[in-house]
Amino acid sequence: MAGFFKDLTGEKTSMIYLAFLRIYIGYYFLAAGINKLAGGFLSKPILAGILKGWAEKNPHAWYKSFLVETALPNADMFSYLVVTGEIAVGAMLLAGLLTRAAALVGIFMNLNFYFASGWTAPASSGINRLFIVCQAVLLLAGAGRALGLDAFLKKAAPKSILW
Repeated sequence: MAGFFKDLTGEKTSMIYLAFLRIYIGYYFLAAGINKLAGGFLSKPILAGILKGWAEKNPHAWYKSFLVETALPNADMFSYLVVTGEIAVGAMLLAGLLTRAAALVGIFMNLNFYFASGWTAPASSGINRLFIVCQAVLLLAGAGRALGLDAFLKKAAPKSILW
């Protein structure tokens, strides 16, 4: 995929720039997950309150029904999914390990955060959209091959689309 973009622009860009972006987003996800874990996110009904607030203000009717009928009754399970997902995505992006898979999961999480929160807060809306775009770049470019473990995996299996 990177070759496609090189052919369009005629420019060659170092993957090291994408490594900085990957590491920053990985750190952000990992820190968010660890802070939730340390802050009692799994032992207190914190997510239930957040989901209830989002459902009350959510402009996306189709997603509001998911929040009310699925996520809210299962808030404990979703709390574990959020914390585990953030920590896993963060650690994988930081290490540059299976970066494309981690970016895809991160996009899925940010899309859900975006649709769940709606326009209840411009900051959360903006950060989720920004992260979706950045993770799409990491996904398409295979950014784990620069300063990451995906570089070693690519040597072992060069034709795999995972790195």
